[in-house]
Amino acid sequence: MRYISAMRKLKTTPIEDDPEDDPPSPQVIYDQFSFKQISYEVNSKGIPTISKDDEAEVILVARDWQADMRRHREMEKAGLDVSLPYGTYLGCGLSKIAFEGRLSASNTHLAILQMHTFGDPSPSAEQCNERDL
Repeated sequence: MRYISAMRKLKTTPIEDDPEDDPPSPQVIYDQFSFKQISYEVNSKGIPTISKDDEAEVILVARDWQADMRRHREMEKAGLDVSLPYGTYLGCGLSKIAFEGRLSASNTHLAILQMHTFGDPSPSAEQCNERDL
């Protein structure tokens, strides 16, 4: 059984679409944030153990994801059929927003999921974003 969000209609891309026909995407600019990774492991008795890295890692967050999200919503409100991802904005659910990021050490693309006020998908202020990261 496949999960289908009740929040919006399912949008699909036809298989016959040729990616070479798509316009080139604009250069993505990233902001850097340092963090120390914390991992939790739970043993068979249900007791958690915290593991903290000593070295800081750098995560790169797409600078324009909030603007991409606003443009996507404006086009949806205007009745245009807009597919996701839209720029660096990957989508949102009831309590999370997904946008593009990278781990700088491995240059690995990833989706960053950020919590937002339940039922209110507006992006939080830049200061809150930095605190969350």
